[in-house]
Amino acid sequence: MIGTYRIEEAREGSALRTWLDKLPRECVQMLVLSPLSREEIDSLLNQLLHQYEGAVLETLYTETEGNPLFVRELVRSLVASGVLRRDPQGRWRLTTHEISAAQVPESLKELIKTSLRLYCDGRPAC
Repeated sequence: MIGTYRIEEAREGSALRTWLDKLPRECVQMLVLSPLSREEIDSLLNQLLHQYEGAVLETLYTETEGNPLFVRELVRSLVASGVLRRDPQGRWRLTTHEISAAQVPESLKELIKTSLRLYCDGRPAC
């Protein structure tokens, strides 16, 4: 199983820290990744969208906090919902300046649920 979390979510005394501390050390390999920078998000968006207005970069950088999986899935969701559209010149732009929690893609929620379900299947601690 692969799991991700933000380091600030695993502070001493948190439920996540308690759970992590119970994992058998011989089965765990930690890999600390820093969030993508604004420039790295810009590069990722160039690969995904090619041309887009600056507000797209700023909004996605802020909303995803540099998480590349969230960037990719949020772009897919926003395009599917029509919140992210091409203008007549072919540049992608947002139709709103606010992204709500309801717009977090179901595919991302399902990905997390499926991963947890597969890991926890038959384990009493889950």
